[in-house]
Amino acid sequence: MPKPIDLTGRRFGRLTVLRKEGPGACWQQQWRCLCDCGREVVVFRSNLASGHTRSCGCLRSERMRELHNPQEI
Repeated sequence: MPKPIDLTGRRFGRLTVLRKEGPGACWQQQWRCLCDCGREVVVFRSNLASGHTRSCGCLRSERMRELHNPQEI
């Protein structure tokens, strides 16, 4: 069985990995991450590696705000 990769300290988008958490659903690896906005979230390793999760949700909120309230030039 291969040794699991330590993601501590690595960045994925706006998330910085703090530490490994207990196993999640179907024994998937979970990691506690700190977002640039200051919130902590627990994310599956597969979502970090695939790029599916890049923030705590603040990125999506910012993009939605930009779409619905475009700045006038």
